[in-house]
Amino acid sequence: MKITANFSAIRNSFRLSIDTIFSAGTVTAVLGPNGSGKSTLLRVLAGLQGIDSGAIVFGNQVVNKTPSVHVAPQGRSVGVVFQDYALFPHLSVMENIAFG
Repeated sequence: MKITANFSAIRNSFRLSIDTIFSAGTVTAVLGPNGSGKSTLLRVLAGLQGIDSGAIVFGNQVVNKTPSVHVAPQGRSVGVVFQDYALFPHLSVMENIAFG
């Protein structure tokens, strides 16, 4: 699935601006020093953080478009494995445990 990302997102005092296409069937590595926006990019694509302007499209589905479209994390075809543990915000603690 092709992912088109053209957005700006602010986290704390940091602004991340992206304009790229991730092509289907390819592997993409996100590299950079601490604080360069790698985690913010992943959080936005997964739906865990909103955008301040722009749009994100998965295939033909608009999953983010300011100000009116935001598909929840569970409605996206994206998974993120964090370095640290994290819970799904839409599930209870018991449902998170059962999911794992």
